[in-house]
Amino acid sequence: MAGIVRWIFGLAAIALTVAGANLAVAPPPPVDAEGGAARFSAREAKKALETLIGDTRPRPLGSKANAAGRARIVDAFERAGFAAATVPDRTCRTAGRRSFIRCAEVWNIVVRIAPGEGPALVLAAHHDSVGAGPGAADDLHAVAVILQAATALRDDPAVRRPVVAIITDGEEEGLFGAKAVFERAGVTEKLGPVINLEARGNQGPSLLFETVADGSWLATTYGKAAPRPQTSSLMQAVYETLPNATDLTMVRRAGVTGANFGFIGRPAHYHTPLDTLDNLDLRSLQHQGDNVLALARAVARADALPTGPRHPLYTDLWTRGFISMPQWVAPTTLVLCIFVLATVAARRPGFSWNRIVGGAVGLPLAAAAGAGLSVAVYRAAGYASPAPGYAYPTLFNYVLLVCAFAGVALVAAVVGRRVGASVVAVGAWIAFCLIGLAAYVAFPGAAVLFVVPAAAAAVILASAHALSSFARWLFSVAAVLAGAVSASFLAPIGFLTSTAVGPEMFWVTTIALSFAITPLVFAAPRPADLGGAALCAIAATAAAGAVLGLRPAYTAERPLPQNILYVEDYRTGTAEWRIPTRRPIPASFRDAAAFSQTVEPGQTGFTAAGFAASSATPAPAERPALTIVDETPVEAGRRLRLAIDGVEDAWHARIYIPEAARPLHVDVGGVRYAFDPAKARNGRHVFICYAPLCGDIDITLGTDEKADWLYGVWSLGLPAAGAPVVDARPSWMTAKQDGDVTIRIAQQKI
Repeated sequence: MAGIVRWIFGLAAIALTVAGANLAVAPPPPVDAEGGAARFSAREAKKALETLIGDTRPRPLGSKANAAGRARIVDAFERAGFAAATVPDRTCRTAGRRSFIRCAEVWNIVVRIAPGEGPALVLAAHHDSVGAGPGAADDLHAVAVILQAATALRDDPAVRRPVVAIITDGEEEGLFGAKAVFERAGVTEKLGPVINLEARGNQGPSLLFETVADGSWLATTYGKAAPRPQTSSLMQAVYETLPNATDLTMVRRAGVTGANFGFIGRPAHYHTPLDTLDNLDLRSLQHQGDNVLALARAVARADALPTGPRHPLYTDLWTRGFISMPQWVAPTTLVLCIFVLATVAARRPGFSWNRIVGGAVGLPLAAAAGAGLSVAVYRAAGYASPAPGYAYPTLFNYVLLVCAFAGVALVAAVVGRRVGASVVAVGAWIAFCLIGLAAYVAFPGAAVLFVVPAAAAAVILASAHALSSFARWLFSVAAVLAGAVSASFLAPIGFLTSTAVGPEMFWVTTIALSFAITPLVFAAPRPADLGGAALCAIAATAAAGAVLGLRPAYTAERPLPQNILYVEDYRTGTAEWRIPTRRPIPASFRDAAAFSQTVEPGQTGFTAAGFAASSATPAPAERPALTIVDETPVEAGRRLRLAIDGVEDAWHARIYIPEAARPLHVDVGGVRYAFDPAKARNGRHVFICYAPLCGDIDITLGTDEKADWLYGVWSLGLPAAGAPVVDARPSWMTAKQDGDVTIRIAQQKI
């Protein structure tokens, strides 16, 4: 029993260590405006946001709310004394694997902040939102940050470089605004570094998560300039493997240097109606403003843009410090650490290769055991909850910490050695260095996360060994201290990984936490009887599974995304409500409308599979019309100027052009975008336009033969008759991304 009690106290000590480390890297408190314009103030930025967000309507590309929001931004900059201009443009995007063209008219905002010589520093954000929510964090907070930073930079006499702000349109629908800017001939030559601001949630620390076009010097400049830097080359390496895209993606393609800042806490509010000003954490806003202003000042004040290693390794140190190094330093340091640790171990009383090997093998085994236990816990909890941990991410992270701890306990029992013997802990550190070397080969950016704890452990243990002649217990204390450094440094990164990759990739977080705590556990006292360790591990994981399974899967704070569609099909004259999901729907929906008992297939290109209910009101008599405004014969075909009308306040339209029509290209903004006949899908080419460009579509066909074209028009929101269905959506559900939309489907011979 005493052994089990010691394990429980050990787990509590680890949890407190991890909690303290997470508290240390939390974003700073918001600052009042008492320090003047020289210091960023989240409270002042919130006041600006209250004006910028206006009536809180979503501002998707092409909508009237988008135009109104754009006008508020221009007015805010002009009232602050800046010259702001809206720049209209038209552009298209194509898909790589199919014949798919999307086109839009965008209105970017350009603000001249400070004069100077050389390429301009650019502060970038986007002013549009998704259709589901007002986008207070994504990305209107960034406009407020830039507005306040602009005043500080304008009034800074040390600024030497020109500074401009570019607030783009259409980011959410495909980076249209950034594409229009950074693909324009002659523009990129005038631009220096681009600092882009984003958000994939509305709380958490501000992270520099990406640099582009040899912009790693921006990370080192930021690390030295920011009061609380938070970044690492691991973030850069991981982000490069993801399919995510921001406006900085277009900056990278243009070959312009840039850096991306964002916060990712509480992603359940991302792209939903919950992305409101009230839900935006002012600490995150403060951290974002501090970071952006610090980097912008450092770059704008520089006589010449600094350079640095193309792919350096770097990391913050609990946001209180920053280190960077060329890549070759990582393997060199890890090899040196192995030599130091092995030398220390060989000179310790009780040294044996069995102890070293036991400790070395124990580290990867502990990580594997922890991951396996977390999988078992998650699946067991899944019998009671459809999404264990989704609604309670902090609780979920500590459950994963328990699983990691239990994995270490089980491995200690299997290895059968007294883990309290400090030499075994040294063996774990040697394995830690070897895994770091393997990570360097496969994933160089991650190596720095091994270098920092390993170097600290080598220094601490070597120093303690040199002094242990004065007190034998000193080396054991040093082994615990080295393990505590590892736990406090790596555990917050493991928790951040959980937020970044989502609950479904929980085992990745467990592995990271296992690496973090194994050296500490191996250095701490443990019970002599192995059965006690195993019993403690099993009890801990069983309790963790029960905690996860018994909590609600979704809450009003972290709801399940679920949109509602209203579909009018003018081919059949029918209308229906759609709940696009394969999950069973709540009874409240069935009380509001006679939804189908089983999942019905969707209509390709229009709706996904889900539950359907016929509307009591049939489709209106007036359908959306695809009108030929002008028709001009061309060689072997015809050129059409089309307009979609008959639907007010349309958001965007999708046109499915049959292969028989032989579409050749569309002309938009003086640029020709070609259809690829080899990439047609299901006998169709796809063209999407966003209002108001849908009133001016220029398509050239390779035949004068007419064919039936299928098209649909999307409008934000639902008709008034849909109020009972909307009201039936439970509080633990919310609209997401496009939100609730009305879709009108028609067919016409063109």
